[in-house]
Amino acid sequence: MAGTELLCVPVQEYVEKYGEDNAQYLMEMEQGWFKNYSNAAYTDLGFGENDHYRKYTRECAEWLGWNYDELQGNPSLVKNFVEGDWNSENFLIVEPGQKIVASFDDLIIKAVVAKL
Repeated sequence: MAGTELLCVPVQEYVEKYGEDNAQYLMEMEQGWFKNYSNAAYTDLGFGENDHYRKYTRECAEWLGWNYDELQGNPSLVKNFVEGDWNSENFLIVEPGQKIVASFDDLIIKAVVAKL
């Protein structure tokens, strides 16, 4: 199942590289974030056959004991990104010599001239 696939390979690799005790510790550290979440969602962007990925997401959520939801996405952002249609309404364009900072408004982030 999904959870077994997700964990068996790293555990086996860690045991071989670092020993049983260290492998257990590393897995606990890596999986600590699981406790902070309770939901998993599959977003359908309408690209190709997605049943395998939808099923995998549902199995992972079940294995983790999380809620599962399916969302209908809009593929236009991905399409525009791939086609190079990077309009400033949907994309943050960062020019050479700029850096990204918090904007503290609806934009969330913005690009500003980097000061040396």
